[in-house]
Amino acid sequence: MISTAGPSRAERVRALGASEVVDNDPGWPEQVRRLGVAAAVNAAPAGAASTIRAVGEGGRVATITSDPPQGERGIEVTSVIVRPDAYQLSKLAEPLGLDVLTLNVAKVCTLDQAGAALAEVVAGKIRGAVVVKPEVRLSADR
Repeated sequence: MISTAGPSRAERVRALGASEVVDNDPGWPEQVRRLGVAAAVNAAPAGAASTIRAVGEGGRVATITSDPPQGERGIEVTSVIVRPDAYQLSKLAEPLGLDVLTLNVAKVCTLDQAGAALAEVVAGKIRGAVVVKPEVRLSADR
C-alpha cells in the first residue's frame, strides 16, 4: 500500500501498513504515478482531481468526496456514498473496543460546539476524528 503523509506523520502511516509513504507536497501525484499505481482512494475534500493524476492509464479511482473528477486516460471513477448507519458504526466500534482499530482524535467538543467543529472539518482545518461529548445535566428537582 502506498500512502501520502506529511513528514511528521510518515512513521505512523508506515506503522499502519504503508509500504511506501510519499510526502503530500504538491508533486505527490506524479511521484505516486511513477510507482505504478493502478488504483487509488480519495477521502480528502477537493482532493479527487489530484488523486486521478496519481493513477496510471486504465486504472481506477474511488472517492467519498462530492467532487469526483471526470474520467480521463481510460480511468474509471467511482463515487462512494458515505452515510451514517447504526449497524455499520456498531461493527466499527467492535475493533475499536479491542484496540485493533484506532482513531486519531483531533478534537473533543460539546454538542453545542458540534456545528462549529463540523465547519472546521469541512474546511480541512481538523485532521483526525472529532468526538462530540454530550453534556449531562442533573436536575435538582429529581
